[in-house]
Amino acid sequence: MRVLMVLIVLGLAVLCICSSDFSSAHSSSESHSNEAVIKMRRNTANSLVKRQRRSFEYYERYFEHFKSQLEQKKEQCEDYWPCDSLSRQVGFFEAYRRYFGPV
Repeated sequence: MRVLMVLIVLGLAVLCICSSDFSSAHSSSESHSNEAVIKMRRNTANSLVKRQRRSFEYYERYFEHFKSQLEQKKEQCEDYWPCDSLSRQVGFFEAYRRYFGPV
């Protein structure tokens, strides 16, 4: 990402230097502004410089707090060692049904 930013800055610097040399090479009777005008479509500019999106981390934090009922029941079975050891032998549903009731 840093390499891309450095290349973009260097490219813009080269464009500014070349445009000022190009305008000074023309006859002085024409009035040229010393400002380099770079026009680029918004989509192209956005594809060059991408911002870091926070949406993934936001949703990841959101789903950590709200677990499904099945996930909560699995954790309850894992915390109780007889249920945990039985779930390895006969499966989670049968072990949970034996110790805690219907799933």
